[in-house]
Amino acid sequence: MVEAISISKSFGDLKVLNDVTIKVNRAEIISVVGASGAGKTTLLQILGTLDQADEGMVKIGGVVVSELEGNQLADFRNKNIGFVFQFHHLLPEFTALENVALPALIGGVERKKAFKDATELLDYLGMNGRLNHKPSALSGGEQQRVAVARALVNHPKVVFADEPSGNLDSENARELHELFFKLRSEFYQTFVIVTHNEELANLADSKFVMKDGSIQNIIKLPGTK
Repeated sequence: MVEAISISKSFGDLKVLNDVTIKVNRAEIISVVGASGAGKTTLLQILGTLDQADEGMVKIGGVVVSELEGNQLADFRNKNIGFVFQFHHLLPEFTALENVALPALIGGVERKKAFKDATELLDYLGMNGRLNHKPSALSGGEQQRVAVARALVNHPKVVFADEPSGNLDSENARELHELFFKLRSEFYQTFVIVTHNEELANLADSKFVMKDGSIQNIIKLPGTK
């Protein structure tokens, strides 16, 4: 589902990624761990097409996304990639339902279907009583569930998550972790998760350990299939 080959990236004289190769299969959950500054977020941004590598190739679902640009890249990202961040980045003036429907509307989905899909997702995530609440009226855990629904509304090939539970208390973090694996089991969703949370990292199918811009070790884990 996701393949990166010999990815390198520098910012000025600082080499952040050095010849990184990574492969993620469909319905696989991988975690990426390492100390701050190891290159985890930069790798995630390049895999998710939010940034470009200086060298190397990135493929998602067989498409060489590192060769796409402009509107073509934006359209591919909208239809094939979901993002979940530590800070939810919900639009404060919109309701939970509107926030979730927005990527579908941007992607050209008819309004009625976009809101139907968003409603079904929020209901599935236990948010059916909070559809018309704005983010300021939601708890941190509820906001993150809205962010997960937003990431899923266009049925992406892969979801990239950057410290998704980093801003949650332990109970909400545990619920979010369980949700990721439920989504994988029921919808064969693929996840690439950057995290400092060892509990989440060790639940994955594989743990990629980064150091100084390189993959130092790949640890195969039991997973939760």
